[in-house]
Amino acid sequence: MFSSVLFAKKLGSMKTIHTRVAALLGTGSILLALPALATYPALFWWRQPVSYSVKACFKQAEKVMKDQGLQEIEVGSSDVYGHTDDAAVAITCFQASGKTQVVIMVTGGDTDEVKEIDQNLKRGF
Repeated sequence: MFSSVLFAKKLGSMKTIHTRVAALLGTGSILLALPALATYPALFWWRQPVSYSVKACFKQAEKVMKDQGLQEIEVGSSDVYGHTDDAAVAITCFQASGKTQVVIMVTGGDTDEVKEIDQNLKRGF
């Protein structure tokens, strides 16, 4: 099982989306240490401008995670985190170029599950 607290600590202190994605890739290597995983973890990420304010984007992120059935959803100062037994999710919302941007990052050992979670979360935005 993946700890969302570890995930939050790993990503929560980062300032830019590029460093968050790099940290997520590093987090994927932590997942490799889990005995249940025999291959590299899948990683999906998506960035899109949205018509919400940053505050509303965070509320939507929390809602879509709950709708997806993610566990231990945590809202940090710049990201929302959650997980299933085999996948970890981080969603961040920020202002760039005068628009709110949402970035969804999903990683885990089961590519099909990670892809399904990613697609369901994207539909929620």
